[in-house]
Amino acid sequence: MRDTDYAYAVARVRSNECNLLTKQDIDSLMAAPDCDACLSRLAGKGWGGQGRRFENESAMIDAQCERMWSLIGEIAPDLSVFDSLRIPNDYHNLKAAIKAFVTGQEPDRFFITPYTVEPSVITEAIKERNYSLLPEHMQTAAQDAFRTLLEQRNGQLCDIIIDKASLEASLENAKKYGGTLLELAKLSILRSNIKIAWRCSLQKRSANFIAKALAEGCSPDTAQLTAASLEGKDAVIELLHSIDSGLEKALSEEGVEGFDKACDNKRTQLLTKAKYTPLGVDPLIAYMIACENEIRNVRLIFTGKRNCIPDERIRTMLREV
Repeated sequence: MRDTDYAYAVARVRSNECNLLTKQDIDSLMAAPDCDACLSRLAGKGWGGQGRRFENESAMIDAQCERMWSLIGEIAPDLSVFDSLRIPNDYHNLKAAIKAFVTGQEPDRFFITPYTVEPSVITEAIKERNYSLLPEHMQTAAQDAFRTLLEQRNGQLCDIIIDKASLEASLENAKKYGGTLLELAKLSILRSNIKIAWRCSLQKRSANFIAKALAEGCSPDTAQLTAASLEGKDAVIELLHSIDSGLEKALSEEGVEGFDKACDNKRTQLLTKAKYTPLGVDPLIAYMIACENEIRNVRLIFTGKRNCIPDERIRTMLREV
């Protein structure tokens, strides 16, 4: 598909960028006395749909997410281009379906949007043990994760199997299109793998456990990361330094939380460049992720207010839109 095919779509997202929450809007939410006041202020900004009323923040946040994807579905020449951004939600829903089945709960309230696989299909695949209903890239992970949780009652290993498969599937999909999508997928794997190697070095995990947890397809490779993790956290830091000195500095000085924030900043840099691309799919990607960051920030503010978390702590968790 040619870059010029996205001319109308780019114009539409440029217009909609004006509706994103500003720093002043976030400050207003932070200053709100309670969640009801936050809901009211967001409604005043047209969040979730102009004139709509919501009983709680979850309903409003879901509606806002649906609005964003509805816009992209309306204006994008080919929605499948964005599958690498939706595939992680498919795997979240797979995790939800497996855990709900094993614990005897209804999974619907745990499902998230947007997705590429209908949650009802995932639910049926798990209930019937008919993994062929799922996309090929999900089948092995679904079977292995379900068996692990059902037979071993090992929730951590279940999560590891699904999270690894999610990262690898997103990367494979992003390879079809390259550019910003591929860079984002690689950064996601690097972030996950470094955190796993770091934590496993502290917990003295075995080589077998580390290898099962690390996702393939990114530098440094899993063999290097496993060896570094077994040697200790200093070796992990040294290996990361050879890839990205900025991320290494954040990890060594501030630990996992600082590393996470540095990865988010790196992601923002990628998206800033994408945002100002005149044509093509990149401005749409930048807008979508800006919307997701905005939703994440709002969710954090609501969570903080409900749990009486100090404002200073909430602000450290917020990310730039």
